[in-house]
Amino acid sequence: LFLESGEIPTEWQKFCLVLTRLYHRKSDIPQYVRGGTMNRMHDRMRIVFIAVGVVCFYVFFFYIESRTASKISRDRDAALAGK
Repeated sequence: LFLESGEIPTEWQKFCLVLTRLYHRKSDIPQYVRGGTMNRMHDRMRIVFIAVGVVCFYVFFFYIESRTASKISRDRDAALAGK
């Protein structure tokens, strides 16, 4: 009865269980995973998604900042060459 308590994880949940290091390999995951383990996986995935989102935001921000700085520099050089 105890062995069959919990949830059967989907393939995506199995990937997340390995990604969050709750299990070392996909083959280590039992057929039924306890609810507490799934909650811990969800908490860790929330942190992963927030971190990835922040990194993507900063990469995008600095890319746009770099393009804006190069446009300003190019326009300034063109204005000085015209004098």
